[in-house]
Amino acid sequence: DKNLDEGMGKRFLFKVFSNVKGDTIHGNVDMINVENNRKAGTYRANESVMVKPANKSGNVLFTCDILGYRGIKKNVNFNDPLANNELSQLTIESDQYVLPFELVRLKKGDVAVMYDLYFYKDAAIIRAESRSEMGLLVDMMKENPKYKIKLHGHTNGGAAGKIISVGPSKNFFSFTDSKEGFGSAKKLADARAQVIKEYLVAQGIDEARMDTKAWGGKKPLYHKEHALAQSNVRVEVEILED
Repeated sequence: DKNLDEGMGKRFLFKVFSNVKGDTIHGNVDMINVENNRKAGTYRANESVMVKPANKSGNVLFTCDILGYRGIKKNVNFNDPLANNELSQLTIESDQYVLPFELVRLKKGDVAVMYDLYFYKDAAIIRAESRSEMGLLVDMMKENPKYKIKLHGHTNGGAAGKIISVGPSKNFFSFTDSKEGFGSAKKLADARAQVIKEYLVAQGIDEARMDTKAWGGKKPLYHKEHALAQSNVRVEVEILED
C-alpha cells in the first residue's frame, strides 16, 4: 500500500494509553535493532510518525518505558508488520500501522529508572532537559495518593570529589547561589536523591511519602570505564506502598 509504505519508511501511530481510564499518555516509543541491541530511533507517542527501517531482516523491538508505568516491549517484523500481530496487537487504520501500548501503573515492589533525569557534573543540581521527567514523577505521586516511594541515588565509580548543591533559593535547575562542598560518591548520590525529594515537596507532595537511599558507585550497570558508563549516574524510584 503506497500510503503505508512511503519510500524506505512506514507510517506508524504508537497508541499509548492508561489501562484504567484509557487516557492518552504522552511520551516516546523507542525502536531497538535486535541484531545489535542498539536503539535505532525514538518516536513520539500518539502522533502519526514516519519510521525508518533498522536492518535488512526487519526484526525490531518497540519499547515504551514512561516513568510511573510498567514498561512494555513488542517484537515486530518491520518488513511484514502484520506477521504475528496477534501478539503485538498491531492493526492498520487510516493508512497507517497502529501499535497499541496499554500501560499499567507501577505496583508495590516495582523499581523504575529515571532515564531522562540528568545532573550537572559533580552536582546535585538538575539539568533543564530533565523537567519533563520530573513532571512525570510529580504527576505519578499526585495521581496515586497511596504511593510511598524510595529514591535510590547512584553514581559512576566511587571516587570522592567536590559536590555542588542547591542553595537557599531552591533553584533546582540552576547554579544560582549554589553551595560547593566535598565528599564521597555516596554523599553525592545522597544529595541527588535528596534534591529530587525536595523538588517533590516544593510541588506539594507530602515529605512523609518519600524516603531516600544512597548507593554511590556500589551498584553500577556498567564498568566505570565503559562507553555507556554515564548510565550508572541515575536515580531509581522504588514503590514501597501503593
